[in-house]
Amino acid sequence: MANTRATRSIMAVGILYTVVILFATLAPIPWASLNNNQLPLGVLDPDAWLTATTWTVGSVVEVAVNLLMFVPIGVFAALVLRGAWCWIAPVLLSAGIEIAQIAHPDRISDPRDLVINTSGALLGVLIVRMARRPAVTPSSLA
Repeated sequence: MANTRATRSIMAVGILYTVVILFATLAPIPWASLNNNQLPLGVLDPDAWLTATTWTVGSVVEVAVNLLMFVPIGVFAALVLRGAWCWIAPVLLSAGIEIAQIAHPDRISDPRDLVINTSGALLGVLIVRMARRPAVTPSSLA
């Protein structure tokens, strides 16, 4: 019973955090320039992936914030989802956000964000998976 209650609590916090992330990444931002540098199809445009500025322009702080913002998504996915879904769901969420940003004039759908956000989420899954692994002790090797 406690396990079910804990799972429900983790699920509720995970859903709430996901809603916050969706708001932070998709809500209009009034200070943004309407003249962004996004290609018309954003991450769906192959040129967006091949342009050097995609991978060289941007601050270290932006990269770190995007990475760290998605680590909890991966942690929640690993705690709630089973099998391959704990890896697939965060990737789909990150891709969905970047694709949804294409339609927002004050948002930029960027391949770098997709890669960094996905990396953060997968790092979160990996952290949980590593923490759940049985400890290797000298006696277990004998």
